[in-house]
Amino acid sequence: MKSIVTLALFMLVCLMVALWLMSWPAKAQDNQCAERDSILAALADKYHEKPVDAGLVTGGEKTAIIELLLSPNAETWTLILSLPNGQSCLLASGTNWEALPTDTKPDAAKPDAEPKIDPNSGPSI
Repeated sequence: MKSIVTLALFMLVCLMVALWLMSWPAKAQDNQCAERDSILAALADKYHEKPVDAGLVTGGEKTAIIELLLSPNAETWTLILSLPNGQSCLLASGTNWEALPTDTKPDAAKPDAEPKIDPNSGPSI
């Protein structure tokens, strides 16, 4: 189950990425970027990771989707940023992702809530 703390952390990362968006052309060359489908396939093949959370990131006129991918037991995780041009860039990765417990969940985290973004459709800007 998602927790408010995990969502708050995810939103903080989204804010940091929004600041990063201001320098897309320079940063995209420094990071590992490729077509979103090939990144998802590589992460699924090597680490068995799949998208579990996504959020819309806006920075001025620029918009992108940030996604969290997890392996089945959350042993590994990857954070990617999918750009409107179809490219996705690896932002961070690690091990032992843990959702922090909480008694309160925002409405968006309820299982019956409609998703606002389909992370499997790629950027639709």
